[in-house]
Amino acid sequence: VECYGFESYEKHKAKSSYEKYKMFSDATPELEMLKRVKPEVLIAYDFPAVALGKLMKYCKKHGIKCICDVSEWYTNKNKNPLFRVVRAYDSHKRMRVLHKRADGLIVISKYLQDYYSEQKTVLIPPLVDVNDRKWESSTAKSNDGVCRLAYVGWPSRSKERLDLVVKAVNLLSSKASVKLDVFGINEKQFCDMYGFEGSEIGESVEFHGRVSHIEALNAVRSADYSLIIRESSRKNNAGFPSKLVESISCGTAVLTTDISNVRDYVGNGKNGYIISIDGLETEFETAITKCGDIEVEKIVFDYHNFKKAMTDFLKGYKLN
Repeated sequence: VECYGFESYEKHKAKSSYEKYKMFSDATPELEMLKRVKPEVLIAYDFPAVALGKLMKYCKKHGIKCICDVSEWYTNKNKNPLFRVVRAYDSHKRMRVLHKRADGLIVISKYLQDYYSEQKTVLIPPLVDVNDRKWESSTAKSNDGVCRLAYVGWPSRSKERLDLVVKAVNLLSSKASVKLDVFGINEKQFCDMYGFEGSEIGESVEFHGRVSHIEALNAVRSADYSLIIRESSRKNNAGFPSKLVESISCGTAVLTTDISNVRDYVGNGKNGYIISIDGLETEFETAITKCGDIEVEKIVFDYHNFKKAMTDFLKGYKLN
C-alpha cells in the first residue's frame, strides 16, 4: 500500500506468546524483501537484536549500508521471568554491541548521541508535519478563569508520576483555580495502578478514560498546560517524550521534569517550564500565575526543520 507517498508493507503482528518470542530472532520477511528490492540503505528502527544481527550480516555481505534508528533503551519490568531474561539479553546485545557496529545511527536524544559519540550519528527527535490537518483545529482554550492541566497517555508506576500530580492538584485546589483532566485511563485504573482510594481524588481532578487520538489532541489543545512528570532514569533520558512534541505542535505549553534533552525546547517560559518532582504543588502554583502568558512555537518539531541535518547525514554514504 502507499503511505504518505511511500511504498509500504504490513508485517504480521505477533499475537501468541510464541510469536512474541519469535520476533526477537526472526528476520525472514525482511531478508526476503532485501533480496527482492536490493536497496542501497537499510534503516532498522528499534529492531530486536538477534534479528538485527541477521540483517546486518546480510547487508555487509551485499554492500548495503545498515543504519539503526534508536529511540528507546528498554527496561526489564515484565512480570514474566523468561521474557525479562530475553529482554535483558536483547537490550544488551542491541544497545551495547550491534548498534556500535552499524554504519550509522539516527538517535532520538542527546543522551544516546553522547553514548554513541564515537560513531556517525544524527539527532532527530519525534517530528510532525504541521500541515497535517490534525494539527489544525478550532478548539480554543477556555476563558473561565480556571487554569487547566492535561495529562494524556497511558502511565505506569515506573515511568509517570501521575500519583504525585493528583496529590499536588488536590492540595493546590484549595487556594487556586485549577483543574486536572486525565485522558487515557479511568479513575479505577488510576486507583489500582497507584494504590489510591476513590475518596482521595478531589473535585478538581477528572478522569476521562480512553479516547481517540484526535480527541486527545483536542484535549491538549484546550488545556493551558500539558504535563510530563517523569523521574530521571536511563529509560526516560535515552528516549524523548512524544507528548512534548504533540503539545507544542498543538500550541499548548508544557510543564515537564528535566528528562532527556527537553531543555533544548522548554524552559523559562519558552514553550513552558521545567519543574521538579519535589514540591510540585509550589511549582504548579507558580506556573498558574503565568497561565496564558506563554508564547508557544508550534513549528519547533516540524520535519522541515530537520531535513538539512538528515540530508547531510545521508550524504556521507556516497550513495548512487
